Amino acid sequence: MAQIPAAASDRIVGDGGVVAVVCTDVYGYKNYSAHYNDHFPLGSTVKIYVEASGTTSRDLNTDEYKPSISFELVGTKPPYPPGQSFTASASSSYMTNDDKSQTKRTYATISFGISSDEDLQGEYRFRITAKDNNAGGRVIGRTPYITVYAEKGATLYPPTNYQYSDLTIDPNPSTVGSSVTVKVNVTNLGGKGNWKDEKVYLMVDGTEVESTSTIRLDHGEEAEVTFTLNDETLGNEPGNTTIRIGELEDVVIREEGTSGSGSSSSGSTSGSSGQTPAQPGFEIFGAILILLILTRSIRHL
Repeated sequence: MAQIPAAASDRIVGDGGVVAVVCTDVYGYKNYSAHYNDHFPLGSTVKIYVEASGTTSRDLNTDEYKPSISFELVGTKPPYPPGQSFTASASSSYMTNDDKSQTKRTYATISFGISSDEDLQGEYRFRITAKDNNAGGRVIGRTPYITVYAEKGATLYPPTNYQYSDLTIDPNPSTVGSSVTVKVNVTNLGGKGNWKDEKVYLMVDGTEVESTSTIRLDHGEEAEVTFTLNDETLGNEPGNTTIRIGELEDVVIREEGTSGSGSSSSGSTSGSSGQTPAQPGFEIFGAILILLILTRSIRHL
């Protein structure tokens, strides 16, 4: 009877006490973050925490009793049929205690990459063998077959779940030809997703507009995101444009821009006749001349 592959999201125990856990992160002995399911995004790295017990060898320099175990992974991956073989390995002499026991537990991390090619999505099937280097390469044990899947749209961590609040538009109304700033608060109620910087998208009359900055939020974290809208997205005519993000919706109001000309239709002329008004300098000179004539006339009287 064929052996059923083990679920990669479980702690897998093989014969000889060999342990394997498919992870996103490994921090130390029995300290790791198991992957939340069996599906990995394209272009990602699969990490496998492995444990086994092996005989120790005394280090004459330090008087430490160290194990030495090799972990060897052999499997097949897309394309199918027939499947392409692949291997990965890791070795460890890490001591989990400082006593002088004849056997000790140790651990290592085996890693392999998932192809970024969409044509190579599918099943990665493998098993891991532990060998005792202090006993001439004796096989300690093997895991059952383990299966993970390469899938477009999968995430390394539980998916994000963004919730939006406090949507603002400034200015509103605005004039055609000017830009509008839209801000919204984003809170992640889900997991870390692929834990990379990503854009947030605003729907403007059914068209996606990306944020001017990126966010990377862990569970419970929040950030303010900004969008800049202009005539390219809002159009160059007065009117109303609906914007949406999540369950939030509002309307951007665009009005006709004001004319830059401040002159009247008569230009530099004054009155309906269009005649040029008299210059004030000539009026003053005439008044002085009349005053002088009157003064002389009075003196002759």
